[in-house]
Amino acid sequence: MPDLDDQQFGKYKLLNRVAEGGMAELYMAKLSGYEGFEKLVAIKKILPHLAEETNLIKAFIDEAKLAAFLQHPNIVQIYDFGSVHDTYYIAMEYLYGKDLKIVIKQYKEKGMMLSLENALYIATQVCAGIDYAHKLKDFQGKPLNIIHRDIGPHNVFITYDGQVKIIDFGIAKAATQVNKTQHGSIKGKITYMSPEQAKGEKIDHRSDIYAMGILLYEMVTHERMFDGEINYNLFKKVLESEYIPAQHLNRELPEDLCRIIDKALEKNPDMRYQSAEEMLTDIERCMLRLSIIPSYRDLTRFMNKLFDEGTADEAEETENSEQSSPTLKISDMPDLQSEKTLLLSDADLPYRKKQISKFTCYALSLIALIFILVVIIKRPEPLMNYFHFNASSESASGPASNSPNASDQEKVLSMGDSSGSGDLTQAYNTNADSLGLKEGIALLTAEKFTEAAALFEEILATEPHGGERISELYSHALVGQASGISANMPERAKALLLKAVKMNPGISQGHFLLGRIYTQQKDYTSAIASYQTAVDLDPQMSNAFFNMGYIYAIKNDYIKAHEMFARVVALSPPFLDEALYNLAIVQRKMGNIQDCIKNLEKAIAANPENNNAKKLLETLKK
Repeated sequence: MPDLDDQQFGKYKLLNRVAEGGMAELYMAKLSGYEGFEKLVAIKKILPHLAEETNLIKAFIDEAKLAAFLQHPNIVQIYDFGSVHDTYYIAMEYLYGKDLKIVIKQYKEKGMMLSLENALYIATQVCAGIDYAHKLKDFQGKPLNIIHRDIGPHNVFITYDGQVKIIDFGIAKAATQVNKTQHGSIKGKITYMSPEQAKGEKIDHRSDIYAMGILLYEMVTHERMFDGEINYNLFKKVLESEYIPAQHLNRELPEDLCRIIDKALEKNPDMRYQSAEEMLTDIERCMLRLSIIPSYRDLTRFMNKLFDEGTADEAEETENSEQSSPTLKISDMPDLQSEKTLLLSDADLPYRKKQISKFTCYALSLIALIFILVVIIKRPEPLMNYFHFNASSESASGPASNSPNASDQEKVLSMGDSSGSGDLTQAYNTNADSLGLKEGIALLTAEKFTEAAALFEEILATEPHGGERISELYSHALVGQASGISANMPERAKALLLKAVKMNPGISQGHFLLGRIYTQQKDYTSAIASYQTAVDLDPQMSNAFFNMGYIYAIKNDYIKAHEMFARVVALSPPFLDEALYNLAIVQRKMGNIQDCIKNLEKAIAANPENNNAKKLLETLKK
């Protein structure tokens, strides 16, 4: 951004030019007042060479007059309108953040994803703002009938603190405006237009609802609805509302959500939602059914992770704090979005050696005929996820306190698990076909958990006599489904897992994955409860003991942490060296340096490539 050396513009000082469009330019500016009062604002002013263009000036004034009516938390706030040296300007709130178009571009470049929770949160906020604008009345109580006409990612702004704002009512129109847009003229982005708007026909507020449907479609599928070069073929698709159904691009999308998108994108306006409020209500009901409770806090974490400049000062302050403090802090655990970058697809996960196959037997009785279905679940070892925290020596004279990298060398690790139901083998007789079990088991074997869950749910509805046994299969399908989406849709995954463990309380893997999500969300009380249930069901589940040890460690309960890591060591899992390393860190915090050194040596013996253990051992022996 070019520096303007505090150029004075009326009562404002223009600090930097932020952006320039075809009609106006946008500046960061400062308003000063009495007793040192200062306020940062954004100044939008007509480009100098267009100052004599009467129609453009009229459009700019119309925008200002219209914006003056709009007072809503999801619409950018206008403070002032005026003219300085024959140059019209609008003063509005200055927002720290990025528009959704840039957000989408950034997370694709970084290999990140916009979670379903955040996508639905953004959609609800935009719906709320648009509904307010659509229903707004003038001072005499007469409806203004405002239509934005350019809803799209470029006009949805996300701040670094999780606010969602609709911006740029530059081409919006109210019925009371004298300078009306003529039929046949097209204004807006073609790929976010309703069919009637693209045709140049008369439009109403339902055109904005169609654009909202496109916005929601693109946020949850991560694909453009109308993509490619602007040509006749693309224009024809826009006119006919021809698009790939959302569920074909993202098989994990809930059916309720797909119906919402399809209804918003009806070609015939009479078949669409008749108000943004109606669409908002359906989205909120969908979230309720999915047990999704999105909030600005989740969006804040996502934005701060996505854009370094959004939290540069905070990151620097945090870094300085961590370097100067030898204490263990919960804040040292990476946030949920950081965790997502470590969770790849099942095909990409760096699995450790698999444990011995575990057998779960299902017995199903039909009148006088009994058969047994045996499902063998091979559970891969967990993906190694590193949760760092400072663990400097408690004694100022200790060797670690003299090492500038001591806090980096001492890390407590948390084991994760990416597994679902895994590979399945089965034995069944001819009666399995009558229940549809053969197809369901084949889907589980192929790890098509969503389809398997849908099939078992249908069987349960039609075959109540086998309900309890089929519920076990259904629960495994739900756990597999949750495992596949937990990275990008943790709330949806949590809802599936809660359903699975309610249906089948004995499914240890479901309880473990629930504990993992709770850990990521820093709900440590719920996480401990879930992990404890998992180990009660399966006392050999070393990764659950490991994660409990991590939680107790960051809560400074070193006695319990020691107990958990010792349990892991006793089980001798493939990640034994990591358990020994963590146990050594806890022992050092407890002042037991000799045992700490012994376990570091054991960790290195178990895995000579454990560089963390080597570095810490070297530090302690200095």
